[in-house]
Amino acid sequence: MSYVEVINKYDKTNHRVLMMKLSIENSFVTLICKMNELPATYSVAELFLEMKGDWEIKCGPQGNRVYDEKIYNNAMCRNSAVLFAIRVLGSELTLSDRKHIYNCYRFIQSHPYVFGDRIRYHIREVVFEKLTFKQQTRERRFKLNIGDNNESDTDSSESEPERCYNCDNPSYACDC
Repeated sequence: MSYVEVINKYDKTNHRVLMMKLSIENSFVTLICKMNELPATYSVAELFLEMKGDWEIKCGPQGNRVYDEKIYNNAMCRNSAVLFAIRVLGSELTLSDRKHIYNCYRFIQSHPYVFGDRIRYHIREVVFEKLTFKQQTRERRFKLNIGDNNESDTDSSESEPERCYNCDNPSYACDC
């Protein structure tokens, strides 16, 4: 999609639309420059905490603890990744944010099933220049595996509506 189409599709709540609908040939930095109003972001450490997911305890038949499993809310993780990129591009980047940039960046790059190819690609393009020289040389060794069909990167959460945190109803039907 073009820059104008992506901006028109963006409804100021689903931040992931900004990267998921933007083609790989277009730049996320240019898209942000064309936007009139940028969303407010949290610190990088707070965004990283939102991305990391929650542990779910799995129990066996006798009730004993068998293993723990990490559960990710993909829509929330993708929104946090886009806000992370906006925070890195912004002028209010603090020293505390700089300490967490690389860890957050590596987390996004190492979880392709949570973030998808386009988000990982655009994050790499945005954050790479903010990394230290040592981190940049380390990242040059790792090639980003982007699928061949760039236009078919879909969001699984678009097929099912987002759920309310309080009552678990679809967010469009929530009255709480």
